[in-house]
Amino acid sequence: MKKPVSVFLSYASADRRLCEVLWGDLKVATGVDAAYGITLWSMDENLLAGDDFDGEIRSGLDASDLGVVAVSHAMLCSDYIQRVELGHFLASGKLLVPVLLTNINAWPGSRESCTCRMPGPKL
Repeated sequence: MKKPVSVFLSYASADRRLCEVLWGDLKVATGVDAAYGITLWSMDENLLAGDDFDGEIRSGLDASDLGVVAVSHAMLCSDYIQRVELGHFLASGKLLVPVLLTNINAWPGSRESCTCRMPGPKL
């Protein structure tokens, strides 16, 4: 019997509608062969009103074997995703698979560009 694989799905809440399609496709793709025993962890399916948001997400991260991150302007501008979710995968060495949701190659200052600053290394 194979050990079940837990996949943490990371995305910005502003991208919820796009991610619902992506996660639906992932569910179909991973459900084809039940022998793999893949489970998908997402905020929408694992958090209930009144839950400890941060604690539940950190538990999901700890229990995950790998992550899928939906990359978009909103995701790049999310301090929480940068610090907690991506930080977990970088620190733990777990596999993180990026999926590009939107064009993030806009020129600085254009309407499509991200107005946030990515965290740099601490000197």
